[in-house]
Amino acid sequence: MRTVRTVGLVAADKGRQWMYVPRTDGYVQKLYITSPGQVVEKGQDLLQVYSPDLATSEQELIKLLENRDHRRVP
Repeated sequence: MRTVRTVGLVAADKGRQWMYVPRTDGYVQKLYITSPGQVVEKGQDLLQVYSPDLATSEQELIKLLENRDHRRVP
């Protein structure tokens, strides 16, 4: 095996970067990506967001669906 030493420049590919801007108040509860430049797969979770507004809306939707399902039962 041979070692080659050289000088170079490493730069981020700006075309492959993006910024996530949530449209609700809250905070990142868990971050699944641990370092800049980490390769991610299609469908992979990037982060988990906690939002009191979304949590309330989710519970309201669940209750509505449960009420709908109970009314259908003869």
